[in-house]
Amino acid sequence: MRQTAGFTLVELLITMLIAGILLTAVASMVISSARLHRSDLQRAEDDRTLRGAMDMITADLREAGERLPEITPVVQIYTATVPNGASTTNTSMLSLLRGLSDTYLPLCSTAAVRDTEQTVYVARTLGNPADTLIPFSTTRALPDACGATAGAALPWKTVLQDKITRGEGRTEGGRTRARAQGVILDVSGKRAGEFTLEDVAADGNTIVVSNFRLGTVSIEPRRSSTSQPQSDYRLYLVEKRNYWVENKDLYLQRDNGDKVIVMPDALSLTVQAYTGTASAAASLPFGAPFAQFNTPPSPDWRDLREVRVELVRRVGTTTRSLSDAILPRNSMSKDQ
Repeated sequence: MRQTAGFTLVELLITMLIAGILLTAVASMVISSARLHRSDLQRAEDDRTLRGAMDMITADLREAGERLPEITPVVQIYTATVPNGASTTNTSMLSLLRGLSDTYLPLCSTAAVRDTEQTVYVARTLGNPADTLIPFSTTRALPDACGATAGAALPWKTVLQDKITRGEGRTEGGRTRARAQGVILDVSGKRAGEFTLEDVAADGNTIVVSNFRLGTVSIEPRRSSTSQPQSDYRLYLVEKRNYWVENKDLYLQRDNGDKVIVMPDALSLTVQAYTGTASAAASLPFGAPFAQFNTPPSPDWRDLREVRVELVRRVGTTTRSLSDAILPRNSMSKDQ
């Protein structure tokens, strides 16, 4: 009988050992490669999140001042104390304004400083109690701008209706309404204040406002004599955007609405303004929050050379940061 050559038990065991070592090495390489791939994907996602938040801020900075005169405090940068877990921390607050309408409305009746709603005229029309003559003359007391075509506020009514269409309205008394942010400018006195637009009359000649914030008891657009210059109070519709970090999240608040998270795991937001040829950042606050009707400080947003923004985000056990320098494109344009 012929013997058939084959592997001995020792040879078989050695072969299996070598194959096991090779398979283990290959499996280790595959697992390591998969982990590296997942890490790369996560890093790319983290970079996209950080870049997306920065792009949102820089886009809003570039559009700041759209359709607004130079005396408007368009760019406001200041430091605020915010919650940070069980404690508090200081963060940069960035507040930006841009116009929503190509037209402004003149103030054509007395406006009081108060939070509750009030109706003000934006045209010299029948029924406007402020449409009087200057004593001992035939000259009207209201400025010429108030003689504009009736219905001047109707475009603002469209803005409110668009907000309702986008789901930004609220239901009160069975009626859906929307609010819009506004600023009032004393162009002659170079002062700025703010208000909330509540409603626009059907004829477009009056508007309902609230939170009318001025530094005096009331604003009177009428002249008392022909020797006085005409007043130039202008009402603008704006969109306000506020950015800040709170409880390790980057937030955005539009107008006075609810705040939304733009980027989670944010450690800090730092914003600095540079003006003219100065090598150091401008002192804070930059720009004047208009809690009062005040004169915008100098320097203002038209003096900006650039705004530097730095975002820092926690990624696992490490941190990632991103910086950018932006100039609002409207800061170099002439007054509107």
